[in-house]
Amino acid sequence: MPTTTQFDRPASRVHPRRYTLAIVAVSMLIATACNLDVENPGPVQDQFLDLASAHQAVVNGAGRAIANSLASGTGGALGFDASAVARELHPGGQTGSFGISPQLSVGIITADETDNRTSKASAARWVAEAAVDRIRAALPAADFAKSPIAAQGLLYVGFSNRLLGENMCETTIDGGPRQPASVHFTRAEAAFTEAIAIAKAVNNAAFTNAAYGGRASVRTWLGNWAGAAADAALTPKAYKFQALYNNLDREQLNSYFFAMDGSTFRNETVWHTWYADYYDLTKDPRVKYLTFPQWKFTQGSVGDLGDGRGVVGQVLFYQQQKYTAQGSPIDLTDGREAQMIVAESKLRTGDIAGAMALVNDLRTDAGVPLRNTAITSDSAWTYLKLETLIETYLEGRALGLRRRWDGAGKDPATPGGLPALLRMDDRKGKDTCFPIGRTELNTNPNLAIKS
Repeated sequence: MPTTTQFDRPASRVHPRRYTLAIVAVSMLIATACNLDVENPGPVQDQFLDLASAHQAVVNGAGRAIANSLASGTGGALGFDASAVARELHPGGQTGSFGISPQLSVGIITADETDNRTSKASAARWVAEAAVDRIRAALPAADFAKSPIAAQGLLYVGFSNRLLGENMCETTIDGGPRQPASVHFTRAEAAFTEAIAIAKAVNNAAFTNAAYGGRASVRTWLGNWAGAAADAALTPKAYKFQALYNNLDREQLNSYFFAMDGSTFRNETVWHTWYADYYDLTKDPRVKYLTFPQWKFTQGSVGDLGDGRGVVGQVLFYQQQKYTAQGSPIDLTDGREAQMIVAESKLRTGDIAGAMALVNDLRTDAGVPLRNTAITSDSAWTYLKLETLIETYLEGRALGLRRRWDGAGKDPATPGGLPALLRMDDRKGKDTCFPIGRTELNTNPNLAIKS
């Protein structure tokens, strides 16, 4: 699979010409990196990006934009910050770096809190959709329909829209009116569907699997459980499609690692999360953490989180171990999440045994005790939710999943309670999604600012 590297710096409103010129300049440098006499070509004509030789660079830019909006080393990434709100992470006392303020840590998400996060995520959507539009305009329809680069671009369209749909309360697209965030799932489904057609036409199994997995995940929000289960069943359990990171550019550092690397930052900890408590009981490698005697406490002091426990004070530094390097990739879709989608579809039809068999298959792989299958529907739902949260741990998905189970999608709220540290109502005044950012509210004439 081609390396996903973007050459622009996305913003909430990216100027197409600036974006395309930057891509060409840097991609030409990389293409000739073996020649030590390479000079920066400087600005080039936008029309050069219509050439087939430039299309991979354009699509690579969309890949980088998604990585930035999911977990950027510069902070203000929607996926990483949603993990903090969802209590996959616990505040460590540092609030200046990575932009997770005390308000955000307690789940108070204002338009000002969300501004940079939604700007990056909206830029990722725009960059991906603009990349596909450019390729579509440059190629004859028959060539577009068999272009693996176009298929890759459509995958990025799908995943960038899913990130917004799962984590935002409502949205606006390209300066348009206020819309429900669910519009992103419709856009994502269309992109994944077209990606499937192209990838199958060129026998690209990797992109086909990624598109099926991605489409399955958004169909759960759209209430299409037959379609979601059918797609998920076609995704091999061992398959992964990932956002790629590197250690060459701070924007491209995996912030789940970088914000908790210990020596530089201890902004977040997994102490006092359900995941840490669960690891203590089971040693499940999927949620492993480490402690460091030389760093007994995180820096700073954590105040009252509004959960009835009072002032927290200094906290223990528990370092997550899902990501162990600055360049660790993050799953956008994988076969194990797909297996949980199939399990949920079975549970929705009353097939407790079938759902629990899939849950226990993943637990067998992890080497942890199996769940009891002679249980009530409520207990089965709890186990399914917990297993899905374990499989998607620190991927920017937990807040959206719990919102969907609480009835934010097309389906009503599901049964099956969650432990206290995973409940959506366990902190006073807690928000469950990100609003439209302040900059958009102030500059978009189609939006009436809500009080």
